[in-house]
Amino acid sequence: MSIKTQISQAYTSIRFDTVPIVDTDTYRRLNDQIPALCRTLPPGMQAEAMMFLMEYFRLQVGEPLDFFRHYYAPAWSVIRWLAVAPRAAGTLSDNDLDAALCCQAMAMLLHSLDDHLVDGGIPVSHLVLLIRSQAWRRMREAIERFASGIPGGGDIADGLIDDYYTGITRRDTPASLDSYCELFRRQMATWVVMPVLAAKKTGGDDAFVEGMRSAYESFGIAWRLLDDIQDLEADMADGTRSAVYICLDDDGRRLWDSIRADGNRSAGKTADRICALIRDGAIIETIVRRIVDELGTAASISVRLGLSGLADEYRALAGPVAAWLG
Repeated sequence: MSIKTQISQAYTSIRFDTVPIVDTDTYRRLNDQIPALCRTLPPGMQAEAMMFLMEYFRLQVGEPLDFFRHYYAPAWSVIRWLAVAPRAAGTLSDNDLDAALCCQAMAMLLHSLDDHLVDGGIPVSHLVLLIRSQAWRRMREAIERFASGIPGGGDIADGLIDDYYTGITRRDTPASLDSYCELFRRQMATWVVMPVLAAKKTGGDDAFVEGMRSAYESFGIAWRLLDDIQDLEADMADGTRSAVYICLDDDGRRLWDSIRADGNRSAGKTADRICALIRDGAIIETIVRRIVDELGTAASISVRLGLSGLADEYRALAGPVAAWLG
């Protein structure tokens, strides 16, 4: 058995637990935002857009329209937990909640869609560009509706969108796992817009808002690191400089970069050498410990803020990952 196969078998069992949906009505309303997006397109493109998005979210005709089943619950439930917190009673109208869910659904869609367009995973077409531009428009309109009455709300949203673009277009490679995680805080900034605005609108002071944001970003970082472990083979093949790459020494990074540079002529042997370095350096274990720490931080902060339901979701995600460490 090759070292690459051994490593692959070891890390494929690392995954988050499934978090039950505790509020099916809010989740339904989140999913409704995708058909609603399609209905705002020119009539001749609506059906084609819907079919594209069903395929994009890996849905079959006849299945329930569960567009976000592959997204871990805290990605959107953070808004629900903020809305039902005792101190938030009556602060969010039904229209506010609709705007919040629209923004979050569009942010979740656009984050992955833009990535796939840039890396060539999805061919550029008039349809895809239409969907993308309309999703951005709907997200900005939802922000504008929700931010009404929040002092500086528009500026907060603009600053976070700027963070997203400065982070996602950065070309230099982070020097350490810490700096890699800090960079991802910027790259997930569009996901943060609505939780921050919702925390403010429901009466949170600066300390509450910053704590909630830090916890949510820790969740996002943990998810990014888990993806990097699960995508190890694909990332090596295409030269993506993931968290695993960042944790390698200079020789390991050089080997990683060489796989794509030499046209994969000796990719198998090179991958085995990289995987030996990953095994000997306990790199997967290092990243897994960081995942557990980030989710533990998210849960602890959420408890302190009175968001115990959200804390339970963060803990549930971490359970199987912590168990893998033993």
